[in-house]
Amino acid sequence: MKQLLNVFLFVTMLLGLSACEKEDKDMFIVEGERNFSITKEGDMISVILRTTQDYRVTSENNWCIILAKQPIGFKIQVDENTTVRERENKITIESNIGAPVVLTVKQEAGELFFRMDDSEKTKQFAQEGGTQIVALQTNLESYEVVAPAWCTISEKTNEGFKITAEANSDFRREETLLVRAQGMEDIGILVKQNGEPLLKNSYFLDGNFEPWVIERSAENVFVAGTWIPSSITDPEKGRYRAIKVDTGGASQGSIFQTVNGILDGVYTLTFIAQAGGSSTDGSNLWLVIIDSEGNETVESIFAEARGGWRTITRSLTITGGKVSIGLRATRGSDKGIWFHALGFVLE
Repeated sequence: MKQLLNVFLFVTMLLGLSACEKEDKDMFIVEGERNFSITKEGDMISVILRTTQDYRVTSENNWCIILAKQPIGFKIQVDENTTVRERENKITIESNIGAPVVLTVKQEAGELFFRMDDSEKTKQFAQEGGTQIVALQTNLESYEVVAPAWCTISEKTNEGFKITAEANSDFRREETLLVRAQGMEDIGILVKQNGEPLLKNSYFLDGNFEPWVIERSAENVFVAGTWIPSSITDPEKGRYRAIKVDTGGASQGSIFQTVNGILDGVYTLTFIAQAGGSSTDGSNLWLVIIDSEGNETVESIFAEARGGWRTITRSLTITGGKVSIGLRATRGSDKGIWFHALGFVLE
């Protein structure tokens, strides 16, 4: 009887050891929490396992990165949330035994941002039009671009958009394009485009003065001359002429061009002139600007134009959509002043 009891105990012990051995061999336990709440800045999560089995970890979204996978566990790197929405991710842990374990990672919404360099806030287009890219960075899901009528917006993304300007058959133009979205102040982009010259026929081609208006006291003053600066190398130089007064006795005259429909703003007037002779007899050469109200600004440029060809430059503030620009001269005698001028540009 005692022998049978010993045999029974021995068999029982063997079965127990076998069961323990099997339990250790098939162990797969995921410790700790199943749900995690993470701030928008991101964080690192440590997951602890007790297992004798190989296991697999998969993440639904790439903003959770699985790191340092070992038999005792792994880490989850949660990236910063740069979107404006709360987000959720499922991470599944599987082995060859037992049911899969699913971890849930929730992350709070990120801060709204919209970034654009100052260099992107001015766009200059050629007269014939074209397309330019406005670069930006934003996590907004949508934003609005309010463009001038002569511009088209396309390919709008979180990294920017395209502006296409149509050809301009009028004067140069500029308007402000607005980028706007809920929760942010409007951003203005100044869109400029070259156009037809404000002053036409700046070089009096072939002696034609239109649309310049000439008034003169004698037929031999304020006429076209062929004395052109050698610095001009344009292929059409042979057609250029200069308005001149250099012969005859006492005389007076003027040449003007009026620009209508010009935008208010600050402009630069440039032209090329040379002058000589004597002003002791009352001779003089004036630059004259007439504003939209008919007020004249008169400035003598005789001294400035002496001594060879000179580039005359003036800054003009124009309002009221209209300006007249011209020269006025008085020649007191045969020994009075002489001058030549051409290349009038207003921009």
